[in-house]
Amino acid sequence: MHYLRMEYASIQDRVQQARAILRAAGITQEQAAAQAGCTQSQVSRILQGKIARETTTAVRLCIYAENVAGRTSGPPSKGRDAIDLAVAQVWDGSESHAHAVADLLNAVARLRDTQGASS
Repeated sequence: MHYLRMEYASIQDRVQQARAILRAAGITQEQAAAQAGCTQSQVSRILQGKIARETTTAVRLCIYAENVAGRTSGPPSKGRDAIDLAVAQVWDGSESHAHAVADLLNAVARLRDTQGASS
């Protein structure tokens, strides 16, 4: 089976898709909260789009919904989910900070490539 991680223009787009997935699956906010490790009121606020930026809680909720729908990268990938959560924890949501975080990740990749070449 081929799995595909959905790409979204914004966290609001991702939340809108999560809301549709959870509704179609008949999952309550309480059930989603238990699975995402947050409260029902946090789920409610997130699903209403009352978030200004990508938060760890919103990402966890979206990951849960994407897993419900079978939309993960590869067979369900805890590694990819861990990366999504780490980025949500450090990124402040701004365009300039997105570039700074990307620069940091690219530097890590270059370091890895350099170390691999010297082995």
